[in-house]
Amino acid sequence: MSRRFIVTRFRLSEGDTIGEYRAWSLSYLRPVLRGYPSVVSFLDFAVVGAEPEGGERWDGCEIIEVTDFAAFAEDDATGEGAKLSAAWRDRVAGWSIDRLEDLAEFEDSAGP
Repeated sequence: MSRRFIVTRFRLSEGDTIGEYRAWSLSYLRPVLRGYPSVVSFLDFAVVGAEPEGGERWDGCEIIEVTDFAAFAEDDATGEGAKLSAAWRDRVAGWSIDRLEDLAEFEDSAGP
C-alpha cells in the first residue's frame, strides 16, 4: 500500500500568534487528530524561513500521514473532527493543502 500524506500550509488570522496556536495545537488539535482512525501520524511545525524570498507567507505547516484520503475527509467532517475543522478554519486566514503519495509506489495513470 502506498504511503499517503496531507501537507497543509497555513497563515494565521490577524491577532493570532504562533505561540497561541502552539498551545491550542498541543492541548486540542494534536490529541483529536491523532485519534482519527485514518491518521497514521501527525506533525505540525512553525515556518521559520522560506525560499524564494517574497513568495507566499505561511505561519505553519502540518504533515499528516493517512491510511486513505477519503477516510480522512470523513473523519474530518464528522463528530469531534467536524468541530476541530471548524475551529481550525476560525484560526487561519488562508491555507494550501496538498495530497501526496509516495513516488516509489505511485502509478501514473497517464503512463509514460
